[in-house]
Amino acid sequence: MAKFTNKRKKELLENKYILTFAKDHIIYTETFRKKVILELSNGKTILQIFKECGFDPNEIGLSSIKANKHNWSKEFKIIEENGKRKVIRIKGAYPILNDNGNIKYIPVEGGSLVNDYTEIEIEELKKNKYVEFVSKDKITFTKEFKILFISEFNVKVNIKMHKKLKIKMYKKFN
Repeated sequence: MAKFTNKRKKELLENKYILTFAKDHIIYTETFRKKVILELSNGKTILQIFKECGFDPNEIGLSSIKANKHNWSKEFKIIEENGKRKVIRIKGAYPILNDNGNIKYIPVEGGSLVNDYTEIEIEELKKNKYVEFVSKDKITFTKEFKILFISEFNVKVNIKMHKKLKIKMYKKFN
């Protein structure tokens, strides 16, 4: 994908399907992502959809468009609700802009939002010797925990794991 000038970014932000930019790539709205999945299921091509929504695929980059299609296809599914087809997010996180204009990602698991930690959960997690930092929506584990986790489960540690996995690990090591 080509780098966008500030002037071009400002022009592109007029498109209702663009939420913002992160470095030199476009952050699309959740509405657009769902639209893509629904339109793909109706037989349209990814390039048709992007063009119909006001994007120039050559400017965005074909590899970027294909990567988005691949990722979104894994993050969404189509369900029937009251006789209508509806696209829901089943995993990953959807982007929003917070009050400061910064991107915030809201995690989703199994079609539902992953809730923030409660004050009680935060206080309990702070007591754990393997927890380095915890806030309502983030947890960081100590180096010791990461080594134990890797050696016991032989997997890479993703510090921003979903809440359910964090709680299971918390209970296991507490």
